[in-house]
Amino acid sequence: MKKFLSVVLAFLMLAVMLPVTAMASETDYVTIELTYGSKVSDEAIATAKAMYENKQYTTCKAANEAYMALFGVTWKDREGGTPYLDVTDNTAPLYKYKDISGSVTEVKYYIHGTLAGFTSLQSDGNQMDCTVGGNHQIFRTSYSIIGVNNADGSKAKLTDGNVQAYVAGGYDGMYTISGKLTIDNIEFATTNSTTVGASAANATEGSTKTATGEMEIKNCKFNGRLYVYDDFVNTGMTYNIHDNVFDGTNYSGDINAYSIFAQCKGGNTLNIKNNNIRGYARGINIDHANVNAVIEGNTISVTDTGRSCIQLTKLASAKVENNMMNLTGGNAITLHEGLLQCAKPEITISGNTINGTGYLIYDDATANNKSFTNDNLTLTITRDNTVAKTVDITQGVKGSTKYGMSEVVKTIVENNVVPGGNTGTVIIIDRPTEDTPKTDDQKNPATGANDMVAAAVALMAVSALGAVALLRKK
Repeated sequence: MKKFLSVVLAFLMLAVMLPVTAMASETDYVTIELTYGSKVSDEAIATAKAMYENKQYTTCKAANEAYMALFGVTWKDREGGTPYLDVTDNTAPLYKYKDISGSVTEVKYYIHGTLAGFTSLQSDGNQMDCTVGGNHQIFRTSYSIIGVNNADGSKAKLTDGNVQAYVAGGYDGMYTISGKLTIDNIEFATTNSTTVGASAANATEGSTKTATGEMEIKNCKFNGRLYVYDDFVNTGMTYNIHDNVFDGTNYSGDINAYSIFAQCKGGNTLNIKNNNIRGYARGINIDHANVNAVIEGNTISVTDTGRSCIQLTKLASAKVENNMMNLTGGNAITLHEGLLQCAKPEITISGNTINGTGYLIYDDATANNKSFTNDNLTLTITRDNTVAKTVDITQGVKGSTKYGMSEVVKTIVENNVVPGGNTGTVIIIDRPTEDTPKTDDQKNPATGANDMVAAAVALMAVSALGAVALLRKK
């Protein structure tokens, strides 16, 4: 009897381990989830769900193509040219809804493990590049890319690729009033550059329609540069980049690059808040003539002794508030000569803490034999900025050359900034953490792997107790 019980317990423990081992070998995949609008029939929804629910896609490309295929969009080959996207399958479950905006209101891609990123949908005859969702063959909608934490609590990773999507606007015949691109809880493993962008621009030439869009990047980690870019005139876009970690320790791209470089078109709002930036030569650069920017609550530490934590190149307005800037010989802020090309930008600098050794402001206009004046710049520096005694407030530096400031900038600094009250020591405070708790959205929505692992652990405990009882009987 004891031998029989020993064999049973051995098989039970083996059976418990099998699903865990199987899951461990299948940890790198994508699942998708769609939210449907009221216009889609129950029959069409059921047929569509049968094609993607409980399915694990081994690449981001495959997951995105599976979404497009629901509407009948596939790749075709043009003789003598590159493949192109076209609506070729009129038997697809959502084929008749491809032109009806709101049929699908959101597409979620859940990233598990480590995967290569999304690939370009730019093709011969379809020169509107995006990587997530559809191209111009179907209506625009909202997309979310959500990382599911690994068993050890670490983030899911994308090793390469860019994330660009059309979330609103489009052709008049299938126009989408508003939409959003969300990127949440992903580690971007590349040590080079990742481009992220969203568009709410019109596709019909001469259209008078207007749309609003949003792009949100949150709880992510970047090991390379983030390039926020789109080449469309978006009149209603809001970009929110918050609570991320940017670690440039192993950055391998352009040595002159900024950790965050925002360069877009159109009249947009840009919020960069509560990020931790370290290990890069340079910090944040805003080069977007019509943007209203808020740079708030960030911790920024740069390594280039001749550049800045924050560079304001082109913009309509900027509020630089409550940031901690740690200098190692460079500047806290650059006022770039590109501001002279804008329509009298308004810049407010308040509540910041500036530590280390370096310079408060580099005036790029003066460095290029030009000047900021009260006619071309509205600059406000409040008296609640804390500036270390070791920070020079009379000049700035570019490379190894020091430059003075325009008279208006110099006067505003002298009247409102008094270095002191700090030892000049560089203080690093990590505001956002790299590991964020799982939310309901970050649990495995399709496979129930979290529940499976819990059950496996419970069974292993039962087996172990049985083994102990058997030994005691011996």
